[in-house]
Amino acid sequence: MPFTPDHHWYDFNLSATKKRGPGLFLDRDGVIIEDRQYISNPEDVAIIPGSHAAIQRFRDAGFRIVIISNQSGIGRGYYGWDEALAVQTRVQELAAQDGIIYDGVVLCPHHPEKGKGEFSKICDWRKPGSGMLTFVIENFDVDLGQSIMVGDKRSDIEAGIAAGIGRLVHVSTGHGQAERLRVKEFENDIEIEFADCLGDLEP
Repeated sequence: MPFTPDHHWYDFNLSATKKRGPGLFLDRDGVIIEDRQYISNPEDVAIIPGSHAAIQRFRDAGFRIVIISNQSGIGRGYYGWDEALAVQTRVQELAAQDGIIYDGVVLCPHHPEKGKGEFSKICDWRKPGSGMLTFVIENFDVDLGQSIMVGDKRSDIEAGIAAGIGRLVHVSTGHGQAERLRVKEFENDIEIEFADCLGDLEP
């Protein structure tokens, strides 16, 4: 399995790296799938209505589709990599049923306070850090100015800002409603788009 030396997991469709283009960077839980709070059972994966249709629109428009997800449930000891990857496999199986292939997936297991053992660390890959995004950008010829970061938490938006992503979108699904006011604190400094869900977005 493809792990970095610091225990991050990633999966890239290398054929997608050959041509320059924009990226659609997506948080997973609460954006693509329902947030089940530290999901570890593939049977609990439920796609948020409209998500796959939106992803297909962006793919048709030439975007690379990449999942960027904090998975601190691993670091906290709630579940292991086997369970986490079984969930991710199910996410990709459901996507494939709708004709969607992700160009990249990156998962970060760390938590600065509640991680256990090797997973207890301040990690720039964990959002709001931009490490996962930077890793993808280093491996894909991405047009940052035309790229999009979509998330339901303030930390997703902060990661997008730090990486220099051109379009930032906060959705109301998942933790979005609870986080909306905190995200709006950025409005005076940077343009942020607000949407009900991923399914509402257009390229």
